[in-house]
Amino acid sequence: EIPPKKDEKGMAGQEGLHEDNPALPPEPRIAEAGMLLGDVLKEIDPRSSRTTALKAALQLWYEHSDVTPWLQSMEDDRAFFRLGAKQNGLQIQRIEGDISLVIKLKLPAILEFRVPDGVGPRYLALTRIDQGRMVLSGESKHGSVTVDLDQIRPYWSRVAYVVWRDFLNYPGAISSDASGEPVVALKMLLHDIGYNDIEMNRSYDSRTMEVVRKIQEEHGLDVDGIVGHLTK
Repeated sequence: EIPPKKDEKGMAGQEGLHEDNPALPPEPRIAEAGMLLGDVLKEIDPRSSRTTALKAALQLWYEHSDVTPWLQSMEDDRAFFRLGAKQNGLQIQRIEGDISLVIKLKLPAILEFRVPDGVGPRYLALTRIDQGRMVLSGESKHGSVTVDLDQIRPYWSRVAYVVWRDFLNYPGAISSDASGEPVVALKMLLHDIGYNDIEMNRSYDSRTMEVVRKIQEEHGLDVDGIVGHLTK
């Protein structure tokens, strides 16, 4: 789940991006009434919007985050986000075509937008969900803008970059036949989020599988019991 700002561990609160999470940063300054998403996007510089959107997402994990200037010369946006997150101890998961999955993950995400006759994509960070509406932050002189799904769809390219931290610190997937340290780390994390009945050992047992599948179902993921990138 989404982390509270200023937490050195980056550990998430259960409410994620939702408005009633006390760990969220103060209410953002919202664009003036009548300011449409399309108007905001037209004002944004495509290249610099990568940096401002990434910083807005990173700051939900850590108050002090950094994006080094040499990254600006990169033409590949996906590599830019991946390396920018990596230098801050975080990871990027690229998601295509499913905004509902982005919302269910309750994690900071960078949304890619296109405007008619515009050159290059524009980026804004999803930094808050407020009564079903999304607060987008980044490069805008008007501040953050609050929109609903109908306002996003005409401009969203169906690409999002979710910023997350691998608390398990294990690069591969953890499946039902796994054992050893990765499983112990998984069980410790499940204990931390409230599943205290899981037996602490090195075996991926039936109760661990049950809990993983439950979490996957709650977040709209494939219910397979495998702890891959999205489940992490």
